[in-house]
Amino acid sequence: MISAKTLKARLEISIDMMCDYLFSRPEVSNLTLSNIAGAMDLAADKNRVSLEAKARIRAVWNTVLNFISAENFLRPMLKTTSRHAWRVGYDES
Repeated sequence: MISAKTLKARLEISIDMMCDYLFSRPEVSNLTLSNIAGAMDLAADKNRVSLEAKARIRAVWNTVLNFISAENFLRPMLKTTSRHAWRVGYDES
């Protein structure tokens, strides 16, 4: 039963399932990308999203995913708590 597993295990399972689904249906990613482009006013028509708009969305999304996936890897190297790492990462001073 999945609900009895730890949060980490449940997230790993859900990410694996989502990746399997998206790899088997690549059109879903393109539809999502088009919807994001439309919502961000990067494209007037969701059916005609420019290469520049797609690249901008993918760059932002890759940054978010890299930060999320690297946190558990980098936090021990920084010898800090997660809360502290977030504060340092977004310090504007």
